[in-house]
Amino acid sequence: MIPTQPVHYDAPDPAALARLREYFLADLPDFSSFDERSGHYWDEERAYKELLGDLYRARLRPLLDDEERGAASAHRLVGAIRKVLTTRLSDRYGPQNLLNWRLFDFLSRMSEDETLLLAGAFRDLLRGPGESPERVERFNAVFAPLVAPAGPAVTRSFPSLFLMLERPDEDIYVRTELFESAHRRLYGAPLFSNKPLDAAEYAAIRAMAVALRTALADWGWRPADMIDVQGFLWCAQEPAATEAPAQKASAGGRAAAPGVPSSAFDRLLASLAAGGLYFSPEAVANYLLALQAKRFVILTGISGTGKTKLAKTVAGHYGHVDTVAEPLPLPEDATLITVRPYMLKHATMVIPVSVTSGMRLPPLDPATNGARLRVLYPDGTLEQSIWRDPTRNVTVLSQSSQFRRWFVDNFQAGDAFVLRAVTDHDSDAASTLEFSRVRTMQRQKASEHLEIVAVRPDWTDSRGLLGYHNPITGTYASTPYLRLLLRATEEVRRAEEEGREPRPYFVVLDEMNLARVEHYFSDFLSCMESGEDLHLHDNPMVESGEAGDEVAVPMRLAIPKNLYFTGTVNIDETTYMFSPKILDRAFTIELSEVDLAALGSARDDGAMRSAPGALHLARLPEQLAPLPPPSTDDWREFGIHEGGALRDRLLRLQAWLADHDRHFGYRVAVETARFVNLALAQTAPHAAAGWVALDLALLQKVLPKLHGTQQELEEVLEGLLAFAREEPALPRMEGKLRRMLGRLQRQGFTAFIG
Repeated sequence: MIPTQPVHYDAPDPAALARLREYFLADLPDFSSFDERSGHYWDEERAYKELLGDLYRARLRPLLDDEERGAASAHRLVGAIRKVLTTRLSDRYGPQNLLNWRLFDFLSRMSEDETLLLAGAFRDLLRGPGESPERVERFNAVFAPLVAPAGPAVTRSFPSLFLMLERPDEDIYVRTELFESAHRRLYGAPLFSNKPLDAAEYAAIRAMAVALRTALADWGWRPADMIDVQGFLWCAQEPAATEAPAQKASAGGRAAAPGVPSSAFDRLLASLAAGGLYFSPEAVANYLLALQAKRFVILTGISGTGKTKLAKTVAGHYGHVDTVAEPLPLPEDATLITVRPYMLKHATMVIPVSVTSGMRLPPLDPATNGARLRVLYPDGTLEQSIWRDPTRNVTVLSQSSQFRRWFVDNFQAGDAFVLRAVTDHDSDAASTLEFSRVRTMQRQKASEHLEIVAVRPDWTDSRGLLGYHNPITGTYASTPYLRLLLRATEEVRRAEEEGREPRPYFVVLDEMNLARVEHYFSDFLSCMESGEDLHLHDNPMVESGEAGDEVAVPMRLAIPKNLYFTGTVNIDETTYMFSPKILDRAFTIELSEVDLAALGSARDDGAMRSAPGALHLARLPEQLAPLPPPSTDDWREFGIHEGGALRDRLLRLQAWLADHDRHFGYRVAVETARFVNLALAQTAPHAAAGWVALDLALLQKVLPKLHGTQQELEEVLEGLLAFAREEPALPRMEGKLRRMLGRLQRQGFTAFIG
C-alpha cells in the first residue's frame, strides 16, 4: 500500500552505529571524509559510480526526455538501459557490477509487448508523478512479473539503482542482504518481506538512509549524497576479516562474537583453521565456485591433505538449526506411527507387527478373513473393520464414520500418532486399539544435511547408494544416502511453500574411485544433466508407505536442485581411473599443497589473507542458492567481461585443440563461463580476477581429460604450455602442464590425476 505520510526514522542505535564506524575505518584506514577525491574509498567505491552516473546521463536521460512514444522509442530506451549496464566504464573499471547479468539478461529476450510495457514503466519510474516510493510500487507492478524467476531481490536493486543515478541526493541503491542486515542491526527489526519492493518498504529505506546521512554529517565526514551513504554501508558491512577490530552482525541481525570474521567466506576460512585444516583462501574459493557452477566436484591430490575434511567443513558451514517438535517418552507398550499418504487416501492402515504381537485379536470370519475391532480415540469408542492380508501376513485396519473424520481432520502425511493395544487380562475379550495424539516438546535440532558415503570396491550398480526393492518381501531396503535425497526433496517443497530458497544438502563420496564410478554413479550424472527422474522401483505400495518400510520411497525421484556432490579421490593400485564421461561432467580440483611449516602452529589473522592476485570471495552469499543449469545465458555474460577478451582466449584454445582432435563440447564451454561469471560476481573487484578464474576453470575442465603416451601427448602438452604462457599468462594451468610434461618425458605416460 502506498503511504500518504512521509516516513521518519529516529537516529540509529548509537552502539550499533559506532560499531559500523569501526568496521568502515578498519576497511579504509586512510579515510578522512567523503569529499576527498583520492584514497581507497574514492578509488574502490565512489569513482566507478561517478562514471556510471555519467554514462546514465549521456545514454538514458535524452531518451527519457524525448516526447516520442511507440515501439521504436521503446526499443531505443530498453537498448540504452542494457548499454548502461554492460558498457565498460574505463580502462580501469569494467562494466558496472552492482547488478548481476542474470538479473537483466531478459532485456535482450523480451517480446514486443514486454518491451513496450517495460519502457512505459521505466519512464514512469524516473519521470512520473508522485514521490519515488509511489513510483517504485507502480514500476514493480509491471516489472516483477517479467522477472518473477529471479525473485524479489531484483525488484529492489534494479529500480533503485536508476533512481539513485537520476537523483542521488534523494534516492539510494538497495542491495537486499546489505539493507536487511543494516536495518536489523541499527533498528532491531527486519526490513523486507518476501515480495517485490513496494512503496512502504522503499519509504522506510529512504528514511533510514536520511538518518544515516545525518549521522555521517555529524561526524564531520561530509557525505555528498546517498551514494556515499550506500558506500558507507557497503564498506561497514563487508570489512576485511584480517583487518576488522570488531565484527558486524550476521544476515540474521545477531552480533558475531568478538574475533569471529564477519564475511561468510572469512568465517568459513576460520572454521577450517580452527579444525587444523590448512588450505589457501584461493583453494577454498575455487571449491566453492565449482560447487555452485556444477554441483559435482572431484577432489584429487595426494593422500592425507584433508580433502574429505574440506568437503565436510564446507557442508557444516551451511548447516542450519531447526525447531522441531520431539515426542515425549512413550509408555513401554506404545508405538509411534508415522502417517503415510495411503492412510489418508485409502482410509486403511497396516497395524505393525510390534502392536499385533501383543494383542488378543477377535476371531476372523473364514469367508472374509475379517472381523470387528474396538478402537478407542479422543472423541470416543467405535468398532472398526480389520482383515488379515495373507499375501503379506499383516493385519489391516479400515477407517470409517466418525473415526475416519477424526483421523483426516487431525493428521496429514508425515505427522505421527501413538498406537497402543489395551488388553484386559482378567477376561477373554479382544484387545482394544487405542489411538492418541503425540505429546511433544519443542527443541533445537541441527540439520541432517550431510551424508558421507564410504564407497565400497564391490559396488557394480547403484544399489549401494539408492538401495533396492526386494520382490520377495515387497519392501524397499533404503540407504542413508537415499534418505538424504528424500530430506533434500522435502526441503525444496517446504521452501517453495514458504517462498524462500531451499537450504543446501551435501553428499561426499569418500574414495569414490574404489569402485568403477561409471557402474554406480552414471545414472545420477545422466539425470542431473537431463533433468530426468531416477527410477527406483515399480511398487505402488512402497511409494504410498503401505509396505511398512521405514520411509515411503517414491517410484521415481528427481535429483533435488539443492543437492551438492563431492567425490574424493586417491590413486593407487586398488583404485580405478575415471572415464572421459565422468570428468566431462565434473570440476576436478587437485589439492596437493602441503604447508608442514604451519602444521600445529597457531595462525594469526594473516592466515586468511589471500595472496596478491588470488581469488578471495568477499561477496560470497550467506547461503548457497540453487542455480539453473549452465546455459547460453552464461556464455553471453562471459562474452561481456574484459571486453570479450576472456571468451576470445577460450575460443582460440578450442580452435587449437580441434586441430589436434582434443577439443571440448558445449557443456565445458558453458560451465567454464558459469565459473568465471560467479567468480567475478563474488570476488572483490581487482583487475586480474577474470583471468584468474579462467585459469582455474581451464585447469579443472580441460586438462583432466588429457592422458596418454609420449607419442600421443607431447606435442599437445607443449602447445598448451605455450598457450598458457601467452599474456595475460595462466600460471596455474602452466604449472600443471609443466608437471604433466615432465612426467611424460621421464616415464613415457602422463595423466592429470595421479
